[in-house]
Order: sequence, then structure tokens, then C-alpha cells
Amino acid sequence: MLRQALPALRDDYRALAAYRPSPGARVGVPLTVLVGRGDPKAGPEHAMDWQPHTDANFEFRAFPGGHFFPFQEPGNVALHQFLHTFTRRDFI
Repeated sequence: MLRQALPALRDDYRALAAYRPSPGARVGVPLTVLVGRGDPKAGPEHAMDWQPHTDANFEFRAFPGGHFFPFQEPGNVALHQFLHTFTRRDFI
């Protein structure tokens, strides 16, 4: 199975290494950023950096925990409620 997966993974990494975003590029879809309040590298202070990259609705939510907050706080009621509501939205 690894032999089958490695070529695709290598191609993904090549594409990532060669990708150069267009300055000011924006998407026309809603963007929701979820972060852990205790994440020192991608926490709440960095979340708003994503807002200029969408022409649509932008939503930001911070939850208890660090970078892997969904796994650090498995009983996080607010996160579960948000995800339940989010997955039921009609974006069409």
C-alpha cells in the first residue's frame, strides 16, 4: 500500500513546493477559522490574518486548548455544538 501512496505524496509535495499564490488572491466562499486559545503559533492573534483571503462571510472561533484542541478537550461542548450546526448549514 505504501508503494501505491508514495508517488501521489511525492507529487503533492512537489506541487506544494512550486506553488506561488497570486498577490491579493481571494476566494468567493465562506471561510471559518477554528483555533485553540493556547496555540502559540496559530492562535487567536493569527486567525484574523485569514479574513482578507475571502470575499464571502468570515467566521472565527477560539476554543480551549492548544494546536490540537479538538483532541485535548474531547468533551468541549461548545466545539461539538458549533461543528453540529456548521455541518447542517446550507451553502447552496
